[in-house]
Amino acid sequence: MRKSSVYRTTGIIFLAALLFIHSGISAQEAAVTPDQSDKIIERIYEKYAPAYKKYQGVLSTRQMDVIEYNPNNNKLVNRLSVRLIHKEYFYKKVEIMVLEYIKNDKPMRTSDYQGVEVGLGFPVLDDNGRERYMARIIRRTTVNDRMCYLMKVIPRKKTDQYFDGFMYFTCETLDLVMVEGTTAELPYPMKEFSMKLYINHIKDLPVLRNGSSIMRMYIPVLQPDRRFVTSIKVLDSEPLK
Repeated sequence: MRKSSVYRTTGIIFLAALLFIHSGISAQEAAVTPDQSDKIIERIYEKYAPAYKKYQGVLSTRQMDVIEYNPNNNKLVNRLSVRLIHKEYFYKKVEIMVLEYIKNDKPMRTSDYQGVEVGLGFPVLDDNGRERYMARIIRRTTVNDRMCYLMKVIPRKKTDQYFDGFMYFTCETLDLVMVEGTTAELPYPMKEFSMKLYINHIKDLPVLRNGSSIMRMYIPVLQPDRRFVTSIKVLDSEPLK
């Protein structure tokens, strides 16, 4: 097994795979007034900010299935499968331990695995979240048959350390159920990145349940133009204290 430390741009390891998980968002929606939005967001921060003081992050075991292909002709290049232990800290580098690495149905040495870390960036919902991001509840909508508030998150700085996208909270309990978006700025050598994450809760902490991403990278001479589409399933998780 190989233990490595990957720079935290976020919270999720993405290599790539040609799978998107259907969001289940219906056409039903209802507007939210600015005054209502402010009150809802205040309740959201009251619910989630304490967890960032109580815990250091999340420990999980993850299964990633990946497809790598040439975006210029859609030709398949590689299929990858990786199982790993993932220590995602809120405010320091992520640590991973690769348990199994399979490439094109062939078992590989875990030391051969090289992942790319891209994700949520600086936390949106901690005590400093409102200094880093502007947020607005723009409407009610449904996610997998649950009525939710759709919150638009706008970064105050355009760097790859900031999230830019949407968060979905249930209207009844304000449980975070889905996150979708990108980074405020694409880090080099990335040409494209988007993600969709489905969330569970352990005690008072939201944790990843499963998700998907698309990432495109190109470095002249060194790295051919490739698109990676990744599907992630969390097998188990617990808070890091």
